[in-house]
Amino acid sequence: MKIRRIISGLIVGVSLISFIGCGDKKTYDIKFNPSSGEEYSATSIIKMDATAKGQKLAIDANVKCNIKYVDVSKDEITEEMKYDDFDMNMNIGGAISVEINEDNDMFKDVISELKSSKITVTVDREGNVLTYDIEGGEALKSKADSLNLISKDSAFSVDNACMLENIKVKEGEEIIIPLDKLLGKDTENKLGVNFEDSKLIGKVKSIKNNVAEINFNIDSMKLGENDATLKDFKCNMKVNVKTGITENINVNAKLEGSIEGTIDIKNTMKKK
Repeated sequence: MKIRRIISGLIVGVSLISFIGCGDKKTYDIKFNPSSGEEYSATSIIKMDATAKGQKLAIDANVKCNIKYVDVSKDEITEEMKYDDFDMNMNIGGAISVEINEDNDMFKDVISELKSSKITVTVDREGNVLTYDIEGGEALKSKADSLNLISKDSAFSVDNACMLENIKVKEGEEIIIPLDKLLGKDTENKLGVNFEDSKLIGKVKSIKNNVAEINFNIDSMKLGENDATLKDFKCNMKVNVKTGITENINVNAKLEGSIEGTIDIKNTMKKK
């Protein structure tokens, strides 16, 4: 009798462990839907070292900001953003090196002004910037424009909020996402490559506690009609299936062909 009870207990225990260990098997249709008034700390680290059309382009950027979602509607998202830190080093052609931060007298004032100002941005469901306003008036806005800090194509202007909009995810199944949504138009423009027709196929590793972990591992992929190839592409991303916010993303990739180089991107979004 005792042996039966022990065996029964073990079976129940194993069953419970198996049940608890299983991920979420439901299908989620991702919609960007944070509650109005929610605030997040966002960090973006971008490192790019490439040679395109014989010209070297190196970028090392670290951007930190606070984002508050003022209004989230069916068609548009309005957010308020404040920079906490902005530090970017650029090397163009191997000869021109620029440091954009508060330590550089050339950019000290504009970065300081931006950090003390509130930026209001409205984007559509594709992540395109529709309107933006900067406290400080047109003079500060003009300075920000000249640095490409706030634009439809800037990697540093807004969080990549709508990355997986209208994409269905289910644990263990494949997911397809356009490359330009993942890497951003700014990367596309700087490299002079059209990502528009390039699709990435990944797999949903797990969905636990409302967070989907998705992996992309691609050995080689031709970039549209360009004479360039994406090699050894690895991406791990974690997306909240309830809010649609990409909480964490890490990208590592090589480029070969008409463009030679590497791209590394690390972004995080943490609710305050």
